[in-house]
Amino acid sequence: MFDIQSSQRDAVVNLVKKHNLPINQLVPIVTCRISEIKGRSIEELQKDDTVKIPNWAMTREYRVTYRDSLHVSEELLKGEIHSLKKNQADSVWVSISEGMQETLQLGIGDSLVFDVQGVPIKTFISGIRKVDWPKDPPNFIFVFPKGVLESAPQIWVVATRVDDPQNVVQFQQELVFGFPNVSLIDLRLILSTVNELFSKVGLVVRFLALFSIITGLLVLAGAVMNSRFARIKENVLLRTLGARTKQIMLITLIEYGYVGIFSAITGLVLSLGGGWLLTKFFFEVQFSVDALELTIISLGVVFLTILIGWWNSREVISTPPLQVLRKEG
Repeated sequence: MFDIQSSQRDAVVNLVKKHNLPINQLVPIVTCRISEIKGRSIEELQKDDTVKIPNWAMTREYRVTYRDSLHVSEELLKGEIHSLKKNQADSVWVSISEGMQETLQLGIGDSLVFDVQGVPIKTFISGIRKVDWPKDPPNFIFVFPKGVLESAPQIWVVATRVDDPQNVVQFQQELVFGFPNVSLIDLRLILSTVNELFSKVGLVVRFLALFSIITGLLVLAGAVMNSRFARIKENVLLRTLGARTKQIMLITLIEYGYVGIFSAITGLVLSLGGGWLLTKFFFEVQFSVDALELTIISLGVVFLTILIGWWNSREVISTPPLQVLRKEG
C-alpha cells in the first residue's frame, strides 16, 4: 500500500492490525533530485564531454527513505551505515546501493546535493549497500539517516502479507472505502505473472538445450562410425601383439571415457562462461547455478559417450584379425 499520507499512517496501520496481518514494512518515501555531484552542478556535468555519467542517472527523480539501520534485504559492503554526525558541519551521511554508486561514479566521502522539493541538502556517501531488490520491497537506492527528512513532504508505504484469499477481498474493500487515495498492489499477482513468463522462457531454453544435446549425440555417433576403419586396424594390431578381447574392450571404454570427460568439461566451461556473461552484462541479474543438476548432466554426457562408443565398436572388437586381413586382401 502506498500514497499513504502522514495523517493516515496510524489509521492504515490499525486497519492492518485489525485483520491480524503482519507489518512487514512501514517506511516513508521522499521524492528528490540530485542538483550537484562532488561539487559540480548537473548542468555543468552535462556540458562536460569527459564525464561518463549517464544523463538519466543525473536527471531522474529519486525516491529515498530515512532510517538508522539496514533492512533485511540489505548488506553493507563498504563504509559505514548512514548517520547524522552532529559534531561536524555538513554532517548528513547517506548510503547508496551497489551499482548506482558505479553509475554515478561515487566513492566513500564524496558529496551530493539533493534538491528535496526546492530545499538543497548537502550529503556525503558513508557506505555502499548490496540490495536484494526483489526481497521484501520497497527497497531504495539512497537511504538517509533519521533527523533530516522528517519535515519534508512525504508519503508512507505499508507492506504486509495476506495468506487467506477471502481475507484479501475483505481487507481491500475496507481499505478502498476508508482510504480512497491509497493505492494497493498485490505482489502475488505480479510475481505469479513474472514466474509464468520465466517458466515459458525456461521451457524454450530447455527445448533448445535438448535439441542441441540430440544433435551432439548424432554428431558423436557419426564421428565414431567414421573412425570405424581406423579402429579395425588398431584392433588387428593389438590382437597381433597379443591383446585379449577384454583388454581391447577396457582400452576402448577408457578412451571414450576420456572423450566424455573432456566433452563435459568443455560444455561446462562454455555454458557457465556464456551464462555468466549474459546475466552480468545483458540481463544484469545475479548469476547462480545448480551444482547437483550440472553434476548429473556431466555424468550423463560421460555415460552416453561411453555407451555410444561401445555400441559402435562392439563388432570391431569381436571381429577376428584374420577375417579383417582377408577383407583387405
